Amino acid sequence: MKVVKPPILFFACLIVGGLLHLSWPFEIAPYSFEAGLIAGGACVCAAAALGALTIREMKRHETSLEPGQVPARLVTSGPFRFTRNPLYLAQLLFLAGIALAVNSAWFLVAAMVQLVLLDRLIVVREEAVIRQKFGTEYVSYVARVRRWI
Repeated sequence: MKVVKPPILFFACLIVGGLLHLSWPFEIAPYSFEAGLIAGGACVCAAAALGALTIREMKRHETSLEPGQVPARLVTSGPFRFTRNPLYLAQLLFLAGIALAVNSAWFLVAAMVQLVLLDRLIVVREEAVIRQKFGTEYVSYVARVRRWI
């Protein structure tokens, strides 16, 4: 069975969240436009920083950034010290930031849907591949670091 690539899943959730927001606006809570921009902007900036730090760390260890590829090395430093999936976490944080910036519950729903789909369809398979390649080293890493946060 062919699995959807994580970037396609991210953009699908982003687009569906946007279409729902435009078609049937549904606020998260009554807050000012400025407050939403500040909170949402902070989340988007944090997502960008997390993504950039993760990419830098993966390049430093000369391992693939391509989803679905078997990594050349097990990266446990940088953002990987705190979460086993920092790039996916950055995507979720980005969607949450958009939700706050435009005060849209639909983008929060999209982020939750993406989290469930990532967790059940993508991460489980990726972890099985990584466990097979790195064995006890990966099992030890899993014991120390959470899947998400």
